[in-house]
Amino acid sequence: MINTDGSNQINLTNSPAHNWDPTWSPDGKKIAFTSNRDGNQEIYVMDVDESTQINSTNNPADDRCPAWCCYSLLKEEPLPVEYSFVVAIVVILLITILTIIFLKRRKADSL
Repeated sequence: MINTDGSNQINLTNSPAHNWDPTWSPDGKKIAFTSNRDGNQEIYVMDVDESTQINSTNNPADDRCPAWCCYSLLKEEPLPVEYSFVVAIVVILLITILTIIFLKRRKADSL
C-alpha cells in the first residue's frame, strides 16, 4: 500500500517473487493479485491486514488478471443451498434440451 503522494510504501505480500495485477474486493477487505511464487502464475487472495494469503487457483496452468466476479470469492462459506438447487435445475434443463435436439437430428438423419 502507499499514500496518495507516493510516500509510506508498504510491502503487503512479503515475497521475493513477482506479484502484480492487484485488485480490491468490493467490500474493501481483501486484495486479489497474481504471483509467480509457486513457479507459475497463480491468483492469490489476501486479507488487507496481511494476515492470510491463499493460492486460489493452484493448478499447473498460468492464471492471471484476477477479477471480483464470483460470490464464492467474497464469502468464505459455500454457496447457499438455494443457489445450488437453481444451478442443478439449469443443468438438468440444458441436458434435457440437448438430448431432445440430438434425438430429433438423429431421427431426421435416419429418414
